[in-house]
Amino acid sequence: MLNLIFDTHIFLGLILATFTFILLGARYLSKELITDQDIVISVLINCYCVILIFHGWRLDPILLFSQFLICIVIAWLMSQNLSLRGKELLNEVFSEDIF
Repeated sequence: MLNLIFDTHIFLGLILATFTFILLGARYLSKELITDQDIVISVLINCYCVILIFHGWRLDPILLFSQFLICIVIAWLMSQNLSLRGKELLNEVFSEDIF
């Protein structure tokens, strides 16, 4: 049975899927910034998004709120991971130029 009701779980799944597609798209901008592990994590998160979109109507409000918090944590960790890798790449570039 497929029951799609446009509620918060749809938007939550779409926002998280957007973040993972941005993560996958960043690989084409800078190959050093994204590792192969990020691709596996992105695929798993996209599977989670599909489940959340198609079966999210079964969630009660407390469980939906916990899913919302998990999505916030995932987005924050992805941004922190990318910023730390970017700083590491900048440090490597500048350290090679000096020595």
